[in-house]
Amino acid sequence: MTTIPFLNQHSSQPNSNGPFAHGTSKINGPSSLELGGAEDHNSKPGGYSITCILFTGLIAVIAVFVLIACLVNSVHRVNEGNVGVYFRSGALLDSLAGPGLHTALPFITTMMEVVVRPETTYLDPLTCTTSDGVTNIFRNVQVICSVDQSKLRYLITNYGNDMKKVLVYDRVAEAVQAFCANSSIDEVYNSKFLEIEGFVKEMVTEKIKVLADEAITVLNLFIPKPDIPPMIAQNYREVKIEWTKKLVAEEKKKIEKIKKETEIQTALLEAEKAKQVSEILTMQEIKRAEGLDKIADIDNERRRKIGQTDSDISTFTALSDAAVNKELLTDQFIKLQLTKALMNNTKMYFSGQDSAVGGLINTVLGGVFSGN
Repeated sequence: MTTIPFLNQHSSQPNSNGPFAHGTSKINGPSSLELGGAEDHNSKPGGYSITCILFTGLIAVIAVFVLIACLVNSVHRVNEGNVGVYFRSGALLDSLAGPGLHTALPFITTMMEVVVRPETTYLDPLTCTTSDGVTNIFRNVQVICSVDQSKLRYLITNYGNDMKKVLVYDRVAEAVQAFCANSSIDEVYNSKFLEIEGFVKEMVTEKIKVLADEAITVLNLFIPKPDIPPMIAQNYREVKIEWTKKLVAEEKKKIEKIKKETEIQTALLEAEKAKQVSEILTMQEIKRAEGLDKIADIDNERRRKIGQTDSDISTFTALSDAAVNKELLTDQFIKLQLTKALMNNTKMYFSGQDSAVGGLINTVLGGVFSGN
């Protein structure tokens, strides 16, 4: 506020060298000296003129806007996975900023974010020509790569802000063209298609190693099948249809062969099963016969033992009877039994004493009667 009286003091003098005398006289009309007594009406009680107050307010507004612009320009944010790189008057600075809020000198320092984490990029269509002169177009080629943060300044210094394009994307296009130039359309589209990714990745990695000391790492590469001329594509479709028919015929043959082999295997299994069943039944019959034989042997043995026992009993009885009969077999017992037998006969015929019967009777009875 000390400058205001100074400005006011100079503005009241008619000297053209004053800071506001010449300008205010033309813009705001006559000076305070020309107005004479009007100075009291255009001034505030403190002695400050309206011109000074307006000019001071304008300066303050401009200062506020400048301050806001400086703050807006100096404060910036770095997202996660990125690194902030600073340029001052176009020159690359050594300092790098990680994720978060940061400040820099306004208007003379600019910040650029560089993605250092793995990033997927879809390349523009790649056109290449095979060794037999057929043009192919590879679309939607995908590259996943990451940047070594410690070598970021080296990359920007040597290859600029588009270092990925220079070191990776352009080298992928170069490697695809190299593969196509050394291969036929059939190899590119069919027989060697699966080798393209490995070839391109190996070549790009080697180029990065030579050019940038492995500052960028290619993590993955995806190359879809190329677009080929319609006539060649139609021929491939027809070949594929015939190849499919051939596969179907071969599969049918394999299926028929498998069916026949299955039937043979089934018949063999059934025969083996019948054989095993027959063997089992035969073994069962043998076991049953052996069981019956054992039962018969046991029964015969039992019968033999019973017969032997009966025979022993009969023998013992006979021997016992014989011993008893031997004791009973005396002349008197015999004569008594004979007499009993003769007494049961009502008639007896014999021819005298000289006959066999008569002699026997005479002998037996004679002895009996003579005994009496």
